[in-house]
Amino acid sequence: MSDSIIGLGVVAIVQNSKGDLLLIKRKKEPKAGYLSLPGGHVEFGEKAEDAVVREMKEETNLDVEATDFISFYESIHPEYHKFILIYKTKILGNEFATAGDDASEAIWVCLEKIGSLEKITNITIHALKKAAMLRDL
Repeated sequence: MSDSIIGLGVVAIVQNSKGDLLLIKRKKEPKAGYLSLPGGHVEFGEKAEDAVVREMKEETNLDVEATDFISFYESIHPEYHKFILIYKTKILGNEFATAGDDASEAIWVCLEKIGSLEKITNITIHALKKAAMLRDL
């Protein structure tokens, strides 16, 4: 177990002015090809709120501010054990999202359609339930 990794990550819940949710299509493993909330690793010495802002810029080219801490998600795999902090964010400026870094696509999705998406990460469903944005999944 000495090669095991314990890590800290963040994801962002962000909605546009129409109330649509921003999701990215993951470019890399784990879960390449799945839709997920944008996010990533917290760097050593970086505040979690700053990591959310940085990751949103890297993955979607959006400027945001972290407004609310929602909850956390724990992901345990044979190779790693990760805690992922979930934040609600607010867009500062334009709402034109473009995929970058670990994202192959950035798309706005109507919340009512989340349940019909086939390839969506567990953390995304967990985060939206914790934020009281989904109830029936």
